Amino acid sequence: MDKKVWKELQDRKGGKSAKQDERDRIKELEEEVKVLREERDLGKLKNLALETLIDIANKEFKTDIKKTLDPRRPDNKVRS
Repeated sequence: MDKKVWKELQDRKGGKSAKQDERDRIKELEEEVKVLREERDLGKLKNLALETLIDIANKEFKTDIKKTLDPRRPDNKVRS
């Protein structure tokens, strides 16, 4: 490859080699995985908190909220 063409290609890439680009991409992906895992863990905590809230409400009001508000039941009506 001509030195001029090689220099132009390197300048376009900011002077980074293919290996450096690969390392940068790996770092980006590792950071993305970290963020996604944190979001997953927060989702699990939120789900646990809501399930606990439902359990407490069921005991307190002696009802079964999940069964009472099941949208799949055709006879389901929310009481007002």
